[in-house]
Amino acid sequence: MKMSPMKIVIEEWEGDGAIRIPDEALQELELDVGDAVYLIEEFVGNMRSLVLPKSLKSRIE
Repeated sequence: MKMSPMKIVIEEWEGDGAIRIPDEALQELELDVGDAVYLIEEFVGNMRSLVLPKSLKSRIE
C-alpha cells in the first residue's frame, strides 16, 4: 500500500536544520533508529523533490 504524502517541517537542532521522520513513516519504510537512508534529488513529474531511498541503485540518466 502506498503511503500518503506527509508534510514534514525542517527544525533547528544544534544550529543545523533537521528533519524529524514520524514513526508512522519509519514503520511503513521498515526503518528504525540507527538505520541509514540516502538523500537524493529527483524529479517527480515536473516537481523537484528530495527522496530518501534505503539504498542507491545504479540509474540510467
